[in-house]
Amino acid sequence: MSHPVCFCLDCRTALHGDDVCDASDDHRVVKLDQSGAHEELVAVAWGAASVRESERAMAQRSDQALVLLTLFILLTGLVGVWLITSALTLPHIIGVMVAAMGVLFGGAFVLRRNRSFPLGAQPLLPSGSARGCGEVAGRARVCSPATATLCIAYGIELHLEGDGADRIMYRDGFTCGFEVDLDDGSLARVPPGRIRIVGELRQAMDLDNPELEAYLAEVDSRRAPDSPYDPFRYNVVYEAIILPGDRVELLSAFEPRLAANAPAPLYRKSMPSVLWPNNVPRIRQITSTV
Repeated sequence: MSHPVCFCLDCRTALHGDDVCDASDDHRVVKLDQSGAHEELVAVAWGAASVRESERAMAQRSDQALVLLTLFILLTGLVGVWLITSALTLPHIIGVMVAAMGVLFGGAFVLRRNRSFPLGAQPLLPSGSARGCGEVAGRARVCSPATATLCIAYGIELHLEGDGADRIMYRDGFTCGFEVDLDDGSLARVPPGRIRIVGELRQAMDLDNPELEAYLAEVDSRRAPDSPYDPFRYNVVYEAIILPGDRVELLSAFEPRLAANAPAPLYRKSMPSVLWPNNVPRIRQITSTV
């Protein structure tokens, strides 16, 4: 499994061997092995250290005020019942306690909903006209970190869903290289390396995946999954995997190259020319053999 060496802070994309994001030259990129990379990952997701400290202090004061308010309501309710009935029975006490606990938990829920949540990247929508459709040929030699599925290429997204919003916290796409037998009879080659698989990804049902956690630990060695400011916090995993026989659509620019000048053929005899991607290949999966 390949591990990224850089990371785009704006579209949350893992960059394998690149220090420029293909989505935009203006996107901020951090080298994951440099000092301070973890702090940049946290800051872009959860805000600067001063903002996080201010929020933490405000949350503590809010919790303390809420506890004091609940105690005040509890004592006031008990005294009120005693003054009205001249006696405190067990049902009275239980009723007042339930009301006070309702205030406590309800207030805590509202306060936590109003606290800041991380900013996430936008969905990667298909763009551009199709450059051709065809069938994938090759050998599955890479494992998806989301489900440990052996495949030709994978795309994963880690989402943090809740509070009425869906935040994309992390993206990755990688391939061991493959060919596409296009419907018009031509051949396209996708080299090993980074890839963007756009379109609808499938939700992975098993979130308890030690391989995914080990993969993320390789991406950010200082990551603490239990930290309130985990830069890759997620609760939903989406995945797309490309297998031999799948039909795909080429969405990025491919240009013809003479077979003599193109890299060595992967899985079939050389043709007079092959189509080669100008940049990071962007494909959409049409049908899957899964």
